[in-house]
Amino acid sequence: MPQYDFLFAKIVQQVPPAQIIFISHWNQQITNQFSLRLQGEFERNGLNFADHCLMLPRLNKFDYLQLNLLADIGLDTIGFTGFLTTLNSIACDLPVVTVEGEFMRGRQSTGILERIGVRETIAQSPVEYLEIAVRLGLDLNWRQAIAQKFEISRLFCMKIRPAFRHWKSFIGRLR
Repeated sequence: MPQYDFLFAKIVQQVPPAQIIFISHWNQQITNQFSLRLQGEFERNGLNFADHCLMLPRLNKFDYLQLNLLADIGLDTIGFTGFLTTLNSIACDLPVVTVEGEFMRGRQSTGILERIGVRETIAQSPVEYLEIAVRLGLDLNWRQAIAQKFEISRLFCMKIRPAFRHWKSFIGRLR
């Protein structure tokens, strides 16, 4: 949502080596509008969008999971969260930052994270979202601790050990 575009620029300012990766919308016009909007926000903050952001084409499932395995953190969208995106992130031990929304569409990631006992990356405001994202970007030990909670939660909360072993094996082959 446009009112939260500033967060991407602020994250990059506070985590200078950060690279933010976006996946293109199937409608190229929407992708172009989004890119132009973010370019303007980055310019207003004295940053070059192209130096810090990459717009990837649509990805197949394998490549999408590979991307999750390579990333350091996942930035959930504010106001309309990504249910499957969050599940895939957790499967790849990728810490996800989200804002607890007012309506169901903005509470999906919160519900998942609460279910597995990870409240540390659930923000109550955009400012707190920024703080959590920056901390995850800078604090490797904290980021690894969150990822470890994801792994433990898959083993004990979901109670599907055989399926988990097959999934973990599949993910391991992707690495």
